Amino acid sequence: MIKINNIETDIADHCNLSCKNCSHHSPYAVKGFYSIEDFKKDINTVSKSVNCNWFKLLGGEPLLNKTFYEYSKILKDSNICDKVALFTNGILLGKYKKELYKDFDCIVVSRYPGSENYKKLILKNIDDLKNYVKIIHNYYDEFEEQEFLQKNDNKKLVQDIYDRCKLRYECNTIYKGYFFKCIASQRKGDFLKSNGI
Repeated sequence: MIKINNIETDIADHCNLSCKNCSHHSPYAVKGFYSIEDFKKDINTVSKSVNCNWFKLLGGEPLLNKTFYEYSKILKDSNICDKVALFTNGILLGKYKKELYKDFDCIVVSRYPGSENYKKLILKNIDDLKNYVKIIHNYYDEFEEQEFLQKNDNKKLVQDIYDRCKLRYECNTIYKGYFFKCIASQRKGDFLKSNGI
């Protein structure tokens, strides 16, 4: 059995925000979901040889997937991971009954720069759930910009960028029958195509 720290997947391709430099390329994704059937099949296959500390359910925005809680149950039943985390922008947290969050070991809320109303909504949603499930609140006061459109034939520079990537051991991704070492890779083709490349 191979033991790794994290595995993650997008259970919703699209998002309710359209951040220009989204590392998941959600603004360029076609609206869709990782089907429960395909997810279960992929998890059952991988769980035969891999176990991780954390399995992260992401998106786009995972709470756009109205059956988000079923993915956590599949993970718990498969024994692929020790803990399950839900990563969300927090806008839709109050839309669902608290009971649907019971199978998550924590919810990670990423709050981005925005209006005062946006901030109040996120803080209210966090406050309503904080005594029910562990909440980790990450606030980003600025966006990190990444250059995805510039061609780079310098193999040494490419290797240096990879070697310096702080997430290179954290972004193992299972997605629709494939395993990726970087979550941005799963939709890189859609992103490039939408930019005429």
